[in-house]
Amino acid sequence: MTDAKTNKTNANKKKAIEALRSTAGNITAACTAANISRTQFHKWRNEDPEFAQVIADVSESAIDMGETALMKQIQDGNTACIIFLLKTRGKDRGYIERVEHDHRGKDGGPIQFANLSDDALDAALKILEKDGE
Repeated sequence: MTDAKTNKTNANKKKAIEALRSTAGNITAACTAANISRTQFHKWRNEDPEFAQVIADVSESAIDMGETALMKQIQDGNTACIIFLLKTRGKDRGYIERVEHDHRGKDGGPIQFANLSDDALDAALKILEKDGE
């Protein structure tokens, strides 16, 4: 690549990075503001580790801003935000929604198939085979 082309590319990358920062990581908006294609942006990201690192840093900053806003909402008593935080960060304390499937027989013992008809056993086997696929 010639020096003039390299300088132009570097200037365009700098413009794209500035636009990315000003749009809080919105790649489409940054590309529009920098007058480059998304394809070119992603090519630079894939080929230039320093450019890729800046993108990652901007993305992390956007997450930090979101976390700061979330914490402010929590401090203001926003119930939905409190629930969200507990479901995502409080899992180890039991704040999690999940469906439990109990695959045990009577009184927690094994499932008994001895009293099933051949047709019922065939149907159960088909279900188990389908689940194993």
